[in-house]
Amino acid sequence: MTNIKFMGFKVRSSDTINGVTVAAWQDIADTGRTIWDQDPSPEVSVRINTQRSDHRVAPEAMFCDLTLKGFETNTLPEGRYDRSYHDKYVWWDYGEGYTFSSPTNVLSLDAADGGARTNSRYSRGPLGSHVFRTPGMYTVRVAVLEPSSGKWGYASVTLTVGDPDTFHAGTATLFVDTTGVYANAPAGAQTFTSITSAFTALDKATTPHRIVLERDQTHTVTSLLLFRPPSHANGVSLRLEARQGLGQKPIVTPSVGFSSEILIYDNSLRDAKGIDSGTVFAGIEFQGLWDVTNETGTQINCLNFPEEGAANVVIDDCEFSNWALTLYLNGTTPNRLIALNDLSISDWGDYGMLDNSRSLLAIMGCGIIQNPNAQAGGPKDGTHNAHGPLRIAEPTKTNIWACDLFSSTGWSNYNSIRAVQTALRWNTSAPVTGAKLNLQGCALESAYMTLLVQAQNTGNPRDLVNALVEGNILVAGFQARSVIETCYGGTTARNNTLIFANTARDSRPIGGLNLPKYGFFYFHGGSSGNIDNETTPIRLYNNTLVNLTDAVAPVFSDAIGFRLVAEANNLVHEPNIETPNTPYAPLVEIPAFSCRYIGYRDEKTPFDATYATPVDSAALWVPQLGSSALGAALVQPDASVDFRGALRPEPPSIGALEAD
Repeated sequence: MTNIKFMGFKVRSSDTINGVTVAAWQDIADTGRTIWDQDPSPEVSVRINTQRSDHRVAPEAMFCDLTLKGFETNTLPEGRYDRSYHDKYVWWDYGEGYTFSSPTNVLSLDAADGGARTNSRYSRGPLGSHVFRTPGMYTVRVAVLEPSSGKWGYASVTLTVGDPDTFHAGTATLFVDTTGVYANAPAGAQTFTSITSAFTALDKATTPHRIVLERDQTHTVTSLLLFRPPSHANGVSLRLEARQGLGQKPIVTPSVGFSSEILIYDNSLRDAKGIDSGTVFAGIEFQGLWDVTNETGTQINCLNFPEEGAANVVIDDCEFSNWALTLYLNGTTPNRLIALNDLSISDWGDYGMLDNSRSLLAIMGCGIIQNPNAQAGGPKDGTHNAHGPLRIAEPTKTNIWACDLFSSTGWSNYNSIRAVQTALRWNTSAPVTGAKLNLQGCALESAYMTLLVQAQNTGNPRDLVNALVEGNILVAGFQARSVIETCYGGTTARNNTLIFANTARDSRPIGGLNLPKYGFFYFHGGSSGNIDNETTPIRLYNNTLVNLTDAVAPVFSDAIGFRLVAEANNLVHEPNIETPNTPYAPLVEIPAFSCRYIGYRDEKTPFDATYATPVDSAALWVPQLGSSALGAALVQPDASVDFRGALRPEPPSIGALEAD
C-alpha cells in the first residue's frame, strides 16, 4: 500500500468537500462537538495506507488501513495479533455519498434506528473502502479514538478520480446496440450489434478499451466470453459497463443450450504478466438459467477470475440471479484489490460468492440474498442447490460494510434433511497468520448459524486472526446451536445484536434434529495449529443477546480451551425459557427488518412452515428508564461507541444500544 502522511484537522472547524459541508457522524454528549473536531493528541500520528484500482477512473475503488503511533497500543507488523486493531474506534468519511440500493434489510435497519450505514460516504472500523462513481477530486478522512487513553488522531488524503469517457475516448470504446441504430454511441466509438463480437475486438486490444452496452436491451450469449489479451498488450482492461443515462440496466444472459460452464472468464494477466490492468463491471444485470425454487434449468458459473490471470477487480451496481457459482475469485497476487459494491446477488445454485484470492477484499452495500422460496438443497452434483451466500476461504484483509446476507440452502446433512449453510463463512482455510476481518453494520440471517469465523474442516489447523465483528444484527433459525462460531484467537465481537428466533427447534418430525443451544458464541472446529492461537485473546462485550426460544442459551461455550476470553457487559434477554431470564427489563423492542426464512422444503420433504423464522424476530432491544443496564458497564472491556456508531455517555450502558 502507498503511505499517505498525516494531515490534521483544525479543532472545531467545519470541512467542505467538493462543495458539500460534511455533517458530523455523531455529536458528543453535553458538548455539541463532533468526532471531527476533537482536540488531536499532539503525540499521536495516524497514517492512511491506500491501495487503488490501476486506471483510476470511475468507478474507482480504494482500500485503506492505518498505521498508528503515539497511542497506548500501536500498529504492529503483519502476521501477528495486533491489539491496536481491536481496541480503537475508527470513523471514515470518503467525501462522496450515494445510497446503496441492494442491502434491503440494512436500509430497513437504518430507517428503524436512524443509522447511516447505507450512505456510501461513511463507514467504520480499522479497515476502510469505497468505490467512487463520479469523476472528481475527493478528500478522504479518518478519525481514531482510543478510549483507554482518551486520545484522538486524524488523517486525510486527497485523490483524483478520472473520467472514463475521457480515458476511453474515440475508438477505445466498443459500443454494443443490438438494433444496429447506435443513436447513443459516444463520438468515434467502434460499434457492434453483439457482445460476442465486441469481446473478440477487446481480446485483441493492446491498450485500454471498454465495452459499453446500450440500455433497455437483452444481450444473449451462446458461448464462453474469454478475455486473454496478447502478451505485448499495455495497460489492457476487461471493462464492461452500461451506457450512462436513463433506462433499464442491460441484461446479459446465456442462450438455451449455452456451450460452456462459465459465462465470462477473466484471464487478463495470463500472457501479459506485470502489465497495468484493471477489471470493471458496472451497471449490468446478469441473468442465468437456474431455477432455485424447483432445482431445474442449467447451472452455469457467471464471472470467473482465475488464479493465473486476473487483475484488480471492481464490480459496481450490478445484479446477478439464477447462476450456479455467481462470483468466483481465485489467485495469490499480492495486494490485489477486489471491490464489490452495491451488488444484488440471488437465486444461486452453488455459491453467491466464493473467494479464494488472498486479496484485499472489500464488500460494501451488497445484498447476497437467497430466494426464500428456494428448495433447501441436495448433493453437490450440479442438479441441486448447495451452498450459502458468501465464503471467504483464504483472506488477508477483508472489509465488509452494510451488507445484507440471507441463507436458506445447503448440501450437508442435518440428520436426514439438509443443513442450511451459514450466511457468512470467513477464513475457512486459514493460510495467513493474523488475517484481518472488519465486519460492520451488516444484517445476517440463516436458518442455521449466521457467522462462522472458523476452519472449514476438522483437519484444517487453527491460526490466530484479527477479526472485528461490530454493530451487526444476526438472526439464527430453527437449526441453530449458536449464532457465531469461531476457532480462532484474536476474535472480537462488540456492539452486536444476536438473536435466537422463536421458532420450533425440534425438527425430528421431518427428519431433522433437536439440538440444545451451545451458546450465542461457540468456540470449536479445526485442529491444533499455531501454538499461540489458544492464548490469543477473544473479547465479547457490549453485545445484546436475545434468546426467544424455550431452551437456555449461555453467552458462550468453549470446546477448544482458550485461555484469554474476556466476556463483559453483554445484555442477555431470555423471556421464553421456563424461568425467564430478563435481568435488564424493561426493554423496548424496535422492529429492525422482516426476516425471510419461510420454512423448510426439499425434493423429498413437503413445505413445512413450522420451522419458519417469525418475520418480527429481527428487532433492537433498548433499555428503558428503570433498566439496570443503564450506565452499568463499569468493568473492562466496555464499549465507548454503540450499535449505531454513536459515542456513548459515561458510564456506558450494558448491551449494544443506549436509551434515546
